[in-house]
Amino acid sequence: MDGHAIEIDAFSYLFLESIEEIQTNGLRLVVVEGIAGPETVFNEPGGIQHVGRPIEPAAHGGKFEITWEKYVAYSVRNESYSRNGDNDELLSGKRVREFSRSDFLDYVSRATFASKEYPGPLRHVEVACENHIIDVVAVEEPRIRSLSTTVRPN
Repeated sequence: MDGHAIEIDAFSYLFLESIEEIQTNGLRLVVVEGIAGPETVFNEPGGIQHVGRPIEPAAHGGKFEITWEKYVAYSVRNESYSRNGDNDELLSGKRVREFSRSDFLDYVSRATFASKEYPGPLRHVEVACENHIIDVVAVEEPRIRSLSTTVRPN
């Protein structure tokens, strides 16, 4: 993966801002850095109180576009119900992860006729956000570019 993937991996929190189909069978994600807000008291039913920090997109944080010109398959999961596959082998990454082997790759192999012969060796990249997990199987690695327009405060 490129240097922008390393930048995204350094974020403590990541949010999916948008997802859209581009061209024919292309995919575009926009992700933004998240931050922990000020300490807040949360009231639950029954009078139970918790102290925590809400996680929210950062006003001046990093913003990136991740695109695949062509994909074989993609999936968006609610992060609350997501789990690691029994056969997943992480190759690299924390927020932008690449798997050398995964249950999702196995599924795509069973559900399609895509193979290493056609369209070519398949790559599984996963983008792990606070509320969404996006899995993409494609031949090419994604293109990642910064959309940040402001200078981040120190």
